[in-house]
Amino acid sequence: MAKITIFRHACKGVESCGICSFVCPKDLFRTSEEMNEAGYLPPEIDDESECTVCENCMIYCPDLAIVVEKESEATSDNEDSEAPRGPVETGSPLRSDKARGNRAKASKDE
Repeated sequence: MAKITIFRHACKGVESCGICSFVCPKDLFRTSEEMNEAGYLPPEIDDESECTVCENCMIYCPDLAIVVEKESEATSDNEDSEAPRGPVETGSPLRSDKARGNRAKASKDE
């Protein structure tokens, strides 16, 4: 099951854009009856349970107005977990200290 969030304020509307309606394999998006702050009619979804979580709407939305989450991802944010939160360390910096030092030394020599 999916949790679909539509950021109405960011959407250009189904009539002006409508990419979400076009790319949805289940044809879940319909035009809202209420305008957003910009005067557009954003999409609405009647039944999220029909969503296949293909994420096409989220991927192709030019305004980044749609977020699709698998139900397990959406609920796991609310649960207490023992996993550490915060930045993830990758173990390798983009540039090593040695490379940065060589670059600084080269610029001083110029």
